Amino acid sequence: MHLQLRIREIIQETPDCKTFIFENSDLLYKAGQFLTFIIPSGTSKIRRAYSFCTETQTDKFPGVTVKRVANGAASRYMLDVWQIGDTVECIQPAGKFTLDENAVGELILFAAGSGIVPLFSILKQALHSSKIEKIHLFYSNRSKESTIFYQQLIQLETQFPQKLTIKWFFSNSFQILEARINSDYIDDYFNTLKNRNKEQVHVFACGPESFMYLAEVRTLFSGIPKENYHQEVFYREESENHNPHEFKKGNFEVSIHKDGKNYSMLVPGNQTILSQAIKNNIPLPWSCAGGRCSTCMCNLESGKVYTSRNEVLTDRDLSKGYILTCTSYPEEGPISIVVE
Repeated sequence: MHLQLRIREIIQETPDCKTFIFENSDLLYKAGQFLTFIIPSGTSKIRRAYSFCTETQTDKFPGVTVKRVANGAASRYMLDVWQIGDTVECIQPAGKFTLDENAVGELILFAAGSGIVPLFSILKQALHSSKIEKIHLFYSNRSKESTIFYQQLIQLETQFPQKLTIKWFFSNSFQILEARINSDYIDDYFNTLKNRNKEQVHVFACGPESFMYLAEVRTLFSGIPKENYHQEVFYREESENHNPHEFKKGNFEVSIHKDGKNYSMLVPGNQTILSQAIKNNIPLPWSCAGGRCSTCMCNLESGKVYTSRNEVLTDRDLSKGYILTCTSYPEEGPISIVVE
C-alpha cells in the first residue's frame, strides 16, 4: 500500500544534504528502517530508498535524510523541488537493519558519509534503552564541514558522557591516524572487549563496500558472533561474473498469496519473479530490485528458486524459507510464495 506523507519541516544538514520531517506522527516504523519514495522522472517514475534519521521514542515526527548524489535523478529532485507543505508518495517502511529491542550489552557503530543516517536512528534508540550499557561510534568523513549530524552527535555525547563515545575520522586531517579508520585501530578497540561477553556485543555498519568489509572482517576476527554483525547495503559496484548461472528453460507456474488475494502467472526461467509480476500488474512490494533491502522478502512455500544476489537475508531467514523476489529465478515448479 502506498503512503502519502506531507512535509512538515526541511533541515539543511550540510551544503548537499537535507532532512525532511513529515507530519505523519502515526507512522509505524523501527529505527534503522527506510522509506521507498516514488519520484517523477520524465514521463515515468523511479523508486529510491532513504533511511529514517528519526526514531519513535525521542522524535515525535518521522524524517529521512537525503544526500545529493552526482547525476542522481531522485536526490536532485528531492533536494531541489520538495518544499514544506508538499505531499510525497512512498511505500510502507521496510528494512531489517534494526536493533532488537531485547538486545543487551554494548553497541558498536561504523559509519562513513551518509551511512550515518540509519545508524543515527539506531543510536538514539539505544541511548534511551536501559539494556544497552555502552555505545561506541566510529564515524568517517571527508571533513568536519561535510559531516552529517555533527552538532547533534556532539550534543548527544555531552548529554550521555558515560554511555556514548565517538571517534571521528576526517580524511582532510593532517594527522594520518585521524584521517582514515584502519584495522589496527579497530583491533585495538576490540582488544578492550576481551573480558566481556562477546554474545552481548552488537555491531552495525553502513558505508562504502570496502569500509563495511573492513568492519566485518575485524568484527568476526575479534570473536564476536556472526549473527551480531549487521550491515546496510544500498549500492554495490557490479563486477564481471566469471561463472554465469545457467538459467532453466521454459516457463514456470508461480502462485502468489498476498493480502488475502491469490495471483497466478507464468515466469520464464531467465526472469525474476518480481520482474514478471510487474509485467502482469501484480502488486508485489519492491524497492532496490538488487537483493539489498528486503522490501520484496516473502516466504517460499513450495518449488525451488535460484537467488542471484542476497545482501540482506540471514542464514536463519533462509532456513525459514524466505526469498527475495527481485533476484529469485524459478528453477523447479510449481512455485508458491506468500507475501507477509
